[in-house]
Amino acid sequence: MSCSLCRLPFTPSARSVRPRWPPEGMLSDKQLQYMKHAVGMGQYLVGLVVNLVHLDDNMFTINNSPVLVTIIWETGGKTFVALHTHCAMFLRHNLGLTSNTQEALIECSLLDIIVGPTQSGAHAGRLNNVDYEGVLGQGSQRVDIESLWSIGPTAGNQDFAWHEWKRRGLEWTAVRPDVFPRFRPTVLPARLSNLGERPATTADRITTLPLDVLHILLPYLSDEAYVKLMATCRTLRYHALTTFQPLARARVLRLRWAVPLESEYASYVRTKHPALADLYRQLTSAPETATHPPSRSAPSSPTDSDGAGLDARFNSLSLRAAAAAQSHGNGNGNTDTRHRDPLAHLEMAHAAHSPVDADWLHYLSQVHRTSSMRARRWVWALAGEVARVYWKKKSEGPYADPEQTPDSDGVKGRGGDEKDEKEGTGGGKGKWPGKSEAWRVYAQSVEQQYEMRRVVQGGNMGNASQTRFTW
Repeated sequence: MSCSLCRLPFTPSARSVRPRWPPEGMLSDKQLQYMKHAVGMGQYLVGLVVNLVHLDDNMFTINNSPVLVTIIWETGGKTFVALHTHCAMFLRHNLGLTSNTQEALIECSLLDIIVGPTQSGAHAGRLNNVDYEGVLGQGSQRVDIESLWSIGPTAGNQDFAWHEWKRRGLEWTAVRPDVFPRFRPTVLPARLSNLGERPATTADRITTLPLDVLHILLPYLSDEAYVKLMATCRTLRYHALTTFQPLARARVLRLRWAVPLESEYASYVRTKHPALADLYRQLTSAPETATHPPSRSAPSSPTDSDGAGLDARFNSLSLRAAAAAQSHGNGNGNTDTRHRDPLAHLEMAHAAHSPVDADWLHYLSQVHRTSSMRARRWVWALAGEVARVYWKKKSEGPYADPEQTPDSDGVKGRGGDEKDEKEGTGGGKGKWPGKSEAWRVYAQSVEQQYEMRRVVQGGNMGNASQTRFTW
């Protein structure tokens, strides 16, 4: 039983009746625990989008529910869409469907209809028209998980070639993609002192250029070329650690996968800095635009990219941080972000809270070195590819919004907002303005599954301390 995004197996729950474990030593205990969890999406799933645990033997169960629900994965020659936890998180982010409004959940449940149906047999769970293997490039960049699957003894019990997976050096694909390098809010003094004394004058063609000219030219270099150029002499290394840190920051943000999502950052604050948790909730109480992907249209120049655009999108968040600092007694007139934003000193990168002159160059280097960030980049690319296919096929089919065209960025407003959900914009024809007739008919057909979501999640069932089935 495999993830429809990364195509790796799910590991079984320890309570499975007939578990099939990976060979001993293939995965760590933490990986075994992590990979048993799934998020299911589909029109026949109770709740439409629900948290699951893999029981093996072609079965999942809804996790932490007061109702015991067992779900068959492969039946009738297809499967529902099952995703590892972060695979689901990245896919929903790239789809622009991060909220749990009714519209967003319905849109997610359409995945196996619009992109699917999923395949069966040895390729069970694989979505059609998705370039799984080539999302990072061709040749040595290709990541082939699919060829490791073969038909098993029964439906939903495909065999995965774990030893071949390891022989190919693909262990990094199973590393959790949420272990970030430590972010340095300030440049360590040793980083500067190790440069030694800079020459008073230079005669080469690069370092003699005005800094304003370099600021214009450097964004056109690839990340690899930029880092290599900055390492060629003491003068450039010094500027890279000081003057050019905002350029490194723009490169990090342009990658998109290199910084945590708002939900990941919030979890970090709650876990590592609980004293700041309430403050962070205040700062992010307004609807967050940061979780929505940018326009798919290509930038006209490197400075027009999403990395630069993030500055504008986070302006309101930065202003709220400054106001919060004032209320916490930090309003001393200092313009340094570290004095205005109580979250600026945290060792987790954030587009709005982390200082512009932090050591972004070091972070840019580190995100290209660790196995976790390698896995994150890969899964992020897979999510982007599935999202691309989804919105393209949707715009060309009966579920397209009347005003939606294949060339529109289609991100703003997807999945509705909390106001829509509270007003009950769901169900019949008059409740879904801007939706096609086919979409409204589908929404009505899954109304019962959506209503059951409250039941399987334990909402509106009286005693909050009721017994739950946790796997």
